[in-house]
Amino acid sequence: MVELARRAAELAQQGADVIRLDQGAVDIAPPSAFVERVAEVLADPEINRYSPDPGLPGLRSALARYGSERFGVEWEPESEIVVTAGANQACFAALLAMVEPGEEVLLPSPWYFNHAMAVTALGAIPVPVPTRPEEAFAPAVGAVADAITPRTRVLVLINPNNPTGARYEDDLIRELAELAVENDLWILSDQTYHELHFGSVPPLSAAAVADAHDRTVGSFSKSLGLAGWRLGFLAGQAKLVTEVLKIQDCSVICAGRAGQEGLRAALSEAQEHVVRVRTVLHERRDRLMAALRAAHLNAFVEPGGSLFLFLRLPGVRDDRAFCRRLLEEQHVVAVPGGVFGPGGEGSIRLSYGSTPPDSLGEVAGRIATAMEEPSLED
Repeated sequence: MVELARRAAELAQQGADVIRLDQGAVDIAPPSAFVERVAEVLADPEINRYSPDPGLPGLRSALARYGSERFGVEWEPESEIVVTAGANQACFAALLAMVEPGEEVLLPSPWYFNHAMAVTALGAIPVPVPTRPEEAFAPAVGAVADAITPRTRVLVLINPNNPTGARYEDDLIRELAELAVENDLWILSDQTYHELHFGSVPPLSAAAVADAHDRTVGSFSKSLGLAGWRLGFLAGQAKLVTEVLKIQDCSVICAGRAGQEGLRAALSEAQEHVVRVRTVLHERRDRLMAALRAAHLNAFVEPGGSLFLFLRLPGVRDDRAFCRRLLEEQHVVAVPGGVFGPGGEGSIRLSYGSTPPDSLGEVAGRIATAMEEPSLED
């Protein structure tokens, strides 16, 4: 991915019309309350100091209200919430607190590669739970049960999903939570895309299921357009939060103070902003799907949320080589499906979060042209 991004930048500097669908980002500006509050506090010398390790008390209280309103979960702000430097840092810290080397973590696959890399970095074992496009990339309860061994400690769920765009049904979340309780497993719920759903109501979080040993991780990089500010949170039982705070103190210490101030102000108007973001993403998703179907590229499952579409490429065996050719010859940047683990091979992930509608209409034709050319393996 780094190689593709670097080459895309070179081609753009040379004047090429490069369409980027690689990075999971949204190009909508943050809420005005965030910008105004950050500008206000920058003149305060106190802003240059560390915040408390778990985050500013006012922000943790705001996140507790957010959890109650969005997830239907009551968290104690003083002992059950940590403000983190983004969701990735929260996931890594949570896994470090929950898993020992040699233990296993279940990841529905295709998986988010940063989760798999974090598990591996800790000396634990990422175990893929296969999902199928015929089943809308939802992990079957039976498949999860079959993957559990005496060494299994955690089930990771991203809902809506990266990279597939799948939205899991509420009944499935309840069944998976019950299965986790029966087998004494933690659930790590990555709710980064929770607000970015295309249904009338948000998806169920495992944290709202009674007795589930859930650790919820959230981010505002996508829903509030704050990717560069690295703001996320982890919420769950106080005993785990205590361990995560130890890890946070010896790694990042705390999230940036100015960003925390801005987020506290922005959460008050977050829902109005999120509705606008969701509307834009819904329109872009529909534009991309229509263009792909018009180009006879129909091997995809309609995304139920997030900002990704996972496109299968019939006849393509080497998706990495295809993505290199797609960039060099058609000036389109996509992520090869193989980087998302088992089940991702022969596919590409397309992110429509930062792509103008006109470009989304054009990109399908460029992909179709690349598909028609002789394979690099022939």
